[in-house]
Amino acid sequence: MIFKWVFVILISWLAPVLGYLAVDKPYDWAFPRDHGVHQDYQVEWWYFTGHLQHENTDSRFFGFELTFFRVGNDFNQPKNPWSFDTMYITHFAVTDEHNQDFYHSEWAHREMPGLTESTPGRMAVKNGPYALDQIGDVFKINADSQDMALNLSLKSSKPIIFHGDNGFHQKTPQAGSASYYYSMTRLLGDGSVRIKDQTFKISQASAWMDHEIFTPQSTNDSFGWDWFAIQFDDGSELMVYQLRDKKRDILPTASGSFIHPDGTKVPLKFGDYSLTPKTSWTDPKTGSEYPIKWRVQVPSLDIDIITQATMPNQVIHSSGLLQKTHYWEGRCKVTGSHSGNAYIELGGY
Repeated sequence: MIFKWVFVILISWLAPVLGYLAVDKPYDWAFPRDHGVHQDYQVEWWYFTGHLQHENTDSRFFGFELTFFRVGNDFNQPKNPWSFDTMYITHFAVTDEHNQDFYHSEWAHREMPGLTESTPGRMAVKNGPYALDQIGDVFKINADSQDMALNLSLKSSKPIIFHGDNGFHQKTPQAGSASYYYSMTRLLGDGSVRIKDQTFKISQASAWMDHEIFTPQSTNDSFGWDWFAIQFDDGSELMVYQLRDKKRDILPTASGSFIHPDGTKVPLKFGDYSLTPKTSWTDPKTGSEYPIKWRVQVPSLDIDIITQATMPNQVIHSSGLLQKTHYWEGRCKVTGSHSGNAYIELGGY
């Protein structure tokens, strides 16, 4: 859940919440409709991370992140060529473990038909050179920037998972600090990734997708966060996170979900799991110190694992509208009671 609440605070000046629906009760889901855009809510994002295996070797892996943020700008503004109803921001990143290189790019643009837009009824989002498209049950990713490109075809191998109360997900005790939140935790497929002038065919892609929808109602108390999306080799998954306030105390509303191989979910509440940082790395560009090795424990599920970054420098240095809003978003290996892969997001450091 990518630098979500700090992002909301920074962009909330774009529009008042008047005219948008509040997230204050459970939602009546229907698909593929709810993969698409929800213009009645002010903020929305589609967030993909994943693990990519090169077809010619069992040991060469890439990681990726592709996130589309939509921000409504519905207020009384003069109707002229410069007015706009919606802003989109896209972050794209690729981790090349073999060469220990990390590439990322950002694109921000107002809504403009044919260039920057989203579609109701299915997952179809475009922002300049970055696009998601849903064709039946296949999700297409096409992203292209100067140093990297990604083309994937993915299908969900498991049922959609609704976090919280059937997707009504309370983040902090504050009124309005909630979202409609679901995930596809095991998207499988293939495609290709380009690093500069080299293109690598991907024989196995395993991705995670989060879709969140909400209207911010108040300034949020959270200052930082640690979010884990873990895919275990036995076919199960784990999503856990924690939020920190300005005093760096952990907020008691944190929660999570464990998903069995058959798709059944075990909800987790604050106190059911623990996240303990073990090793940190300092970003030479900002001086921020990020914990890149963690111990994750869920005693009731006999989970006691270590997540270790496959390379330390996987920091998104935002620019433009979100300049100085930096966060660590990276691919990790999982060892211990369970093995697997993870994507971890660290913010507010």
